[in-house]
Amino acid sequence: MLPAETTTLAPVLAPSESASTTEPPVKNATLPPFIVPPGWTTNPRSPGYKADWADRNSEGQVFARCHGLAPARPIMEHVDSLMVIFQSGDKFYLWERVSDVLAEIISQDLYDITTVIAELGLRELRRKVIPYLFDPTELNDQS
Repeated sequence: MLPAETTTLAPVLAPSESASTTEPPVKNATLPPFIVPPGWTTNPRSPGYKADWADRNSEGQVFARCHGLAPARPIMEHVDSLMVIFQSGDKFYLWERVSDVLAEIISQDLYDITTVIAELGLRELRRKVIPYLFDPTELNDQS
């Protein structure tokens, strides 16, 4: 078993405070410390990871908007890059990239979420599927 890493994510700046145009606007929030489950990371090595969330037209942001969500920020990614847990507003979501399915995680306590994944497995994480509201081709830079 891999050693668990503990992380605290830095606050995200509000749009008016943004020092970079690559950070999507997300409400100010500092996440509480949590233990990253084995097989997951908050510091992915994949070169495309940052690009997936970089701006409003990046894959992750478009995916969130297609489901009617506010700008999103990634929290952690599975080491195989096939799943991402991200936050939009005050809720957490699981994006299963292979099946292109988005599910809202029922628990909104990040420590509880990561503990369930670490101790019981992802299958035990309660969630509900969120349907697409828009096709990505329907979205443009103005959406």
